[in-house]
Amino acid sequence: SGSSRAADDEVAQNTKRVVKWKVAAVQHWLAVLRGERSTTAPAEYVAGLFDSYADRFDEHLVEKLGYRTPQLLADEIRSIADVVTSGTHGAEFPFRRCADLGCGTGFMGPLLKEL
Repeated sequence: SGSSRAADDEVAQNTKRVVKWKVAAVQHWLAVLRGERSTTAPAEYVAGLFDSYADRFDEHLVEKLGYRTPQLLADEIRSIADVVTSGTHGAEFPFRRCADLGCGTGFMGPLLKEL
């Protein structure tokens, strides 16, 4: 049937992608072990490495590496706002607009929204 063939084609494509990545990884690490130098690892290896890391990236960044930059920045912004508004009763938060130009984790946006 057509859906069975489509599923088989998808499995074949995924298998081909995995094999290509594994071959690139083996070639890369063999070159490293031989002491060969290159300006960059093979694109297939890098893509596969990041694809395999994507599902656990956020947790690893925060839990294992202790990434706290967004929280620290939000705390500093809050401190500055407190100083700016401290002498004026009922003053509104001094920063009405901001841009999150971070590294793409999405961690900063919610903290800025809370301010």
